[in-house]
Amino acid sequence: MRGKTLLFVMLSCLSIMLLSGCTNSTAAQGQDPANVKVELATDPTMMKAGEQGKLIAAITGMVLADDAQVAFDIRKPDNKGLPEIINAEAAGGGKFSAAKTFDQPGTYTVYIHLYQDDLHVTKLKKLEVQ
Repeated sequence: MRGKTLLFVMLSCLSIMLLSGCTNSTAAQGQDPANVKVELATDPTMMKAGEQGKLIAAITGMVLADDAQVAFDIRKPDNKGLPEIINAEAAGGGKFSAAKTFDQPGTYTVYIHLYQDDLHVTKLKKLEVQ
């Protein structure tokens, strides 16, 4: 019985050491999600229905890792149907962009999702399309 207890204690300690040594979370790096700011811009400045443009998310308030990912979650003005999810490409300097052609004019709701390590930040923005 004593051998089983010793084995259990040793395995428990090993597990704790492995888990604490492998943690690579954003929180562990001292970054506060409350400080994250996201601005939404477009190119051209005024998007027009039927014409391709670019969505640009500029992220500040945290150190971005090389593997950070951004997705645009786009909701139609009438809020009907499923949202369209577009994965953005890193453009450097905390900016991420994706090409998009809007099919109709109106005010779209855009949720910008930032994923880094175990952090997921979502910011809501409105976008007017003519």
